[in-house]
Amino acid sequence: MDETIIQQQLKAYRQTSLLSYISMICGILSVVCFITVTLFYDATEDFFISELSVIAVTTGVMALFKIRKNPKLMGKGIAIIGLACGGVILLFILSFIIVVLVKSHFGGAIN
Repeated sequence: MDETIIQQQLKAYRQTSLLSYISMICGILSVVCFITVTLFYDATEDFFISELSVIAVTTGVMALFKIRKNPKLMGKGIAIIGLACGGVILLFILSFIIVVLVKSHFGGAIN
């Protein structure tokens, strides 16, 4: 009788998407690196943060598409967390770039 319960549980097992884990890890790392760079500014790490956030957003979108196509895959929430973290950091970076460009265009007249 125990074997039938175990077999039923194995049939109900759904695998979690690896892309969703990659998205979440890169998204959280981009947030941690962004906060660290913001507190202790080092210009060499700015490009690394944008790479992490782009990877988080890209793999998050890819994971969501794969999960939608394959009902046996799980990890939608994990992919959304990575997508959100990476997206927020990308928005911060883009807004920072826009502010710097506008400020340099007007010759530093904006305070």
